[in-house]
Amino acid sequence: MPFFDRERFDVKTIRAYEKDSPLPHSISGMLTFCPSGWTPEVYLHGSLAHFPLPTDIEGFEGLTAANIEDWHHGGRAISAGIGLLDLILGDRNGLALLRAGGLENGEFALFGGIDAEIYRALPEVKRDIDLLFVGSLDITEYEERNRWVERIARLSDNYKIVISPESDLETEANLMSRAKIVFLRSANGGLTRQTFRAAACSPLLFLENDNFEAQEIFKENVHAIYYNAETFDDLLKKWLVDDAGRTQIAEDARRLVLENHTEAAHQNAIYAALEKHRETRSRPSAQKLEAERAYEKAFQIYTQSQVTNLEAALTLLEACEPEEAEFDRSLLAEARGATYGLMAHSLPFGREKNRNFTTGILYAKDAIKKNPRNPFTYLTFAFLLLHRAEATQGLHPTGRNDVIEAAVSLSTAAELCEIEVFEPDLTGERKPLDLIGFGYPHWNDVFDARLDRAYLIKEIDPAAWREEVCRTLAWRCRSMLSDLSTANGQNEEALRQAQAAVANLPNEAEAILRLARCEALNGQLKEAALHYFEGLQITPLSVSVWSELVSVLTTLGLRTEAEAFVSERLRVISAIPAFERVRLVLTDALKSVEQSTQ
Repeated sequence: MPFFDRERFDVKTIRAYEKDSPLPHSISGMLTFCPSGWTPEVYLHGSLAHFPLPTDIEGFEGLTAANIEDWHHGGRAISAGIGLLDLILGDRNGLALLRAGGLENGEFALFGGIDAEIYRALPEVKRDIDLLFVGSLDITEYEERNRWVERIARLSDNYKIVISPESDLETEANLMSRAKIVFLRSANGGLTRQTFRAAACSPLLFLENDNFEAQEIFKENVHAIYYNAETFDDLLKKWLVDDAGRTQIAEDARRLVLENHTEAAHQNAIYAALEKHRETRSRPSAQKLEAERAYEKAFQIYTQSQVTNLEAALTLLEACEPEEAEFDRSLLAEARGATYGLMAHSLPFGREKNRNFTTGILYAKDAIKKNPRNPFTYLTFAFLLLHRAEATQGLHPTGRNDVIEAAVSLSTAAELCEIEVFEPDLTGERKPLDLIGFGYPHWNDVFDARLDRAYLIKEIDPAAWREEVCRTLAWRCRSMLSDLSTANGQNEEALRQAQAAVANLPNEAEAILRLARCEALNGQLKEAALHYFEGLQITPLSVSVWSELVSVLTTLGLRTEAEAFVSERLRVISAIPAFERVRLVLTDALKSVEQSTQ
């Protein structure tokens, strides 16, 4: 963050990605990188979703603050961290959600201003792209945007469409300078970095019409065009032919961001907000016992997106150990098991990796013994066993026994959660499940994304949170049981588990597509085709299953439908160069099935 008023603010930045210099675990460690005697009044954390909190955060005497820019996929790390801080900076939607759950120390802030030396209009570059989208194509976090991106990709027969994953800044700036229109759609209903960056390069901005945060800055038909599902096609046609109108709006947007939304402007505004709150002290977790705070910090370290500082998490968990700590020993054991597992996963194959997995397994097994009513403990135990079996390639003392024991544990976790959801206890005699746990593994995948979203409503609607956590855990366990059965050649059992997974999360694309694959393996091709299409309605850019559907359709004798599907997918590929590798896979799928039936 080099852009700010240095005469007004004295800022030292500790970078997380310095080569051969890991992020310090504590603020005291960070200060060793600063000038001797320099005492900060404020500690600003880069992001609760993406970076581990310092272990001594509550002991800092000045203001402590953090941003929640990516709250839509960092719910657990954010929920664990906000109580340790004085001030939360975020967009309007994220803060509104947290306030509904009891947050009082929030301040609106804009992130992602432009570096005008990189993001700028390039007069010498021809605007040869009709419509451009630049952003993540991840199907796990951006389902709704995924459907929009696929929709615009299918327009490639009529327009020059380019869809590009995020890349280096210069490449992005060049693409935006070539675009007549840039398509933008936020994952969380707020302003994105790409909005400011695109505006600086002078294409016309297309923004979703329910993005009220964007409308505060980019006025409709003055700085941007706002679309919805019904108006999009007509607006695209209109503004591609209106060169003069498009150029005028784009230029007004460019001037707006250059004058008000540079990186320096946004950074100075954030520092001014910190200055205003300099005397604010609002750390709700300060009232908790030391063991509870230690657990929260360890949980935040474990659930943020970087696999780092795990040794610090283990040290924090030791603070929960003394008898006088009065901390739930089963939670502590599960947390240690999960943390050792994540540490093991990041290690190369060898004794240390296996030793960490084994240590984690022992802790997880102890957690089950201490509390058999927590499905997280069974989940963590099962995946630690499976990953140890993988790491040791089935050698003694693991091998097949680990896999069998893991399957039993997965079944137990799923059954506990399914009883909780589908068999409500009307008498009140059954003890509710305990639903707190680190949960191994932590891959930042669909499972983690669902848990993160659930945690955003934990304080707002505890009943809905409980149901979503139970359904997600049961789905994850059933999905793994289905995969294990498939790997063992037990296709009927794999299908049964896949059906159970869908019953837990009927609208989860990954579950529906797994079910389709299992149906195909069991010869239920008509059902498989229907479920492939259903899953692709939710996440149409799930490229890994495109060829599977082609094979099913062709085997059913639906050659015309298979060719139509391939033709449509090729249109999508034409707009997304990153998917070019799939072209040959699709055409080969048509040929291979045809040859096998001759």
